[in-house]
Amino acid sequence: MSPEKRRNLFFLLFVMGCGAAAALTNYGGVGLIDPEDTASLIASIVHGTADSPYRYRILVPQIIQGLSTLVNPDGVSGLAVAWFAYWILVYQLLFLAIYRVLRIWFSPFLSLVGILVMAVSVQVTIDGTFQPWTVLEAGLYALAILAIYYKKNTALLIVLIVATINRETGCFILLFYCAQQIRMRWPFMDRKAWAWSTVYGVTWFALFVGLRLWLGPAHNAASIAEAFANNIEPYHLVSFGLRASLF
Repeated sequence: MSPEKRRNLFFLLFVMGCGAAAALTNYGGVGLIDPEDTASLIASIVHGTADSPYRYRILVPQIIQGLSTLVNPDGVSGLAVAWFAYWILVYQLLFLAIYRVLRIWFSPFLSLVGILVMAVSVQVTIDGTFQPWTVLEAGLYALAILAIYYKKNTALLIVLIVATINRETGCFILLFYCAQQIRMRWPFMDRKAWAWSTVYGVTWFALFVGLRLWLGPAHNAASIAEAFANNIEPYHLVSFGLRASLF
């Protein structure tokens, strides 16, 4: 094996090791310790009885349900194994994607330092208030940034579709794309950028509305006013400040 290949292999194993360590460190932070509560949440989303907006965040519950069925169709232990497998894999995706994003601007060494800081700070940046699809969402955002940077418009469309099925905030990928196109061609986007922006916007809107028509209306878990009031509580403001400083 050539020195360059050995170096690349080391980088890959280092990033994956940090991802695995971060996943194991934060494994208990999302309710995974209580299989019955987790099973109830997954079942309510899979069967379309959860409150809004959780009812429409179907990607992760369907993945977990599928893995659980493969492992142990009749037992809670299958769900616990499925959760663990998903948790490890989604952190691998997040860390590998973030490393590739860092490499756009930084050297391999500085990118690895960033990954190490990310792994060490995971208890602050991803705590118990985060839900399982949030970690996947961050990884998908990183993939979207890569697709925008390398001008892979079709790949970005696929990422947007997956991100929207995962969570309605997939619309931010459209904003990322528009912001980059405006920055490159200030103050206006060209025709191609407008065309792709339209495709992305229509796709997101069709999925957003389609999921709600397919799964039916649901009671809101919290109103916009309640969500806003919760987000501006002192604890959450301090938490945001800590995460922003790390970013």
